[in-house]
Amino acid sequence: MDASRISSDPDASPPPRDDPKDGIDKLRASIWATARSRADLTQALLSAAPLLRSHMVTSGDLQVELAWLGVSIRPIVMGSHVRGYCEPARAVRTVYVNGSDGPELRRYTAVHEIGHLLLVPPPGRPRVLSREGEESLCEAFASEVLVPRELVRSRIDTLTWGPEELLRLCGELSVNVTPALISAGQLMRDSTEVLVYSRRRGHPKRPDVEDFRFDSSSGAAHVYFPGDQRLSSAGLTRLAAAAEGAVHNESFAGSDEPVRVELRGLDSAKSSKVLSGPVSWRAHRVGREHPFVVALLQLDKVGL
Repeated sequence: MDASRISSDPDASPPPRDDPKDGIDKLRASIWATARSRADLTQALLSAAPLLRSHMVTSGDLQVELAWLGVSIRPIVMGSHVRGYCEPARAVRTVYVNGSDGPELRRYTAVHEIGHLLLVPPPGRPRVLSREGEESLCEAFASEVLVPRELVRSRIDTLTWGPEELLRLCGELSVNVTPALISAGQLMRDSTEVLVYSRRRGHPKRPDVEDFRFDSSSGAAHVYFPGDQRLSSAGLTRLAAAAEGAVHNESFAGSDEPVRVELRGLDSAKSSKVLSGPVSWRAHRVGREHPFVVALLQLDKVGL
């Protein structure tokens, strides 16, 4: 497939289906054809998102929707903290997803892993992304496939934008929170706001120690909250307490001080700077036995 045919047009024509086994190879070749830098590769992969999206609005069956790529989707038993993985070296590429996850999360995981398959360099080409950079790009790719950015932009521009509106969008698109949060965060990079998704759960190494912990965050450029860290450990003590005391489908607001905010580059595994200051927030809790919270943090007084 010619690289020039990968566009942001949601009506882009799908690739030929007469030989589905090489669908992902053709798409990968197109993506890498002009990729000479991280920026090139990022743009090429994200530009391919509408093509996958056009195949994922039919049956709701991942195996059917992704058959044109020659990718096999296999739900299997995994640990509760593992979402999925892929095997790029096999003739029939296989993506494994956690069979215990709900359909929305399995969908997101499958597209995320396809991003990894597409980022495998052609023979003789070096990798241009660090491990952290590739993970971030695959998250952005899956989010762009499942949550069109222009649709999110139309919601951010409204006066009602916040956690409740984000969750309504998830319901309309039948997606889990993470892709919607990441798509919204990409449009908020020049702001001082960050969206946070936090579940009450244990740490991978301490599964019995349950608390509200960071799952993902997105928004103001370079702001980073370590996954699995407790909200209270970052200084969001009142947010954690309010989340614990709230009931299902309840909104609440408040502030914390001081809050620890890390800054990190896309390809970095370490923080380049740590800031501290007051943070105001609006949040919404969903769930009873296994609750999660979506919060919008305002960091304008932290000194970004």
